Amino acid sequence: MKAILTNKGREKLAQGAFNVSHFALADDEIDYTLWDTAHPSGSDYYGTVIENLPLLEPVPNETSVMRYKLLRSTDHLDKSAGMKMATIGGSFNNKVNSNSGILDLSWKNVSNVGDEDSLQCTTVNLHSNSAPEGYSYTLLNTNIAYLYLDDNPTTAGRFSQQTEQSLRFRASQTLIAPPGNNTINIKAKRITSTQDLSKTTCIVTGLMSGATEALTIRVNYKAND
Repeated sequence: MKAILTNKGREKLAQGAFNVSHFALADDEIDYTLWDTAHPSGSDYYGTVIENLPLLEPVPNETSVMRYKLLRSTDHLDKSAGMKMATIGGSFNNKVNSNSGILDLSWKNVSNVGDEDSLQCTTVNLHSNSAPEGYSYTLLNTNIAYLYLDDNPTTAGRFSQQTEQSLRFRASQTLIAPPGNNTINIKAKRITSTQDLSKTTCIVTGLMSGATEALTIRVNYKAND
């Protein structure tokens, strides 16, 4: 087994705050259609092709690896129409599927204010008897934007401020939207004309289902607004 730290993990390691308390397993590289129940050598060989598939090289980009996590239980899933994995829905997913998966925000230089928007998630394919799901939202670069909860910017803490240190070093931000409160706000920070069209990524993960989705955030510099 080969493992490396993600970008978020490397940031935690640099801060001296790297402490693994949970882990996940995924099977991104497995093609289950290769399970061959007609193998001439019998049931011991049904998975021979799968077992010999090449392993993917580990990469640090959280948005392109471990998209399909293995689950301890599937009791929370709706199996009425067959086994379907939980996926992220709501306005977050709508934004992923429009404008090439990019949410555009602007910093208005004259009025000295940044655009903001709300991101709301639901989980598709949950069983009707399942409890409401909470969500983890991670913004990978808070130099150009930040997240906050409950229409209250103070919940962003230090991430809403721009200091000399915060501009020199990239830092991510993670906020938890508890069950029943599945909306989070994102607001553009002050940028300069040389930072026009800066991008980062917001990743959402269902705390029960493990469903995940990623949205690109792009901040535009508006010199005359």
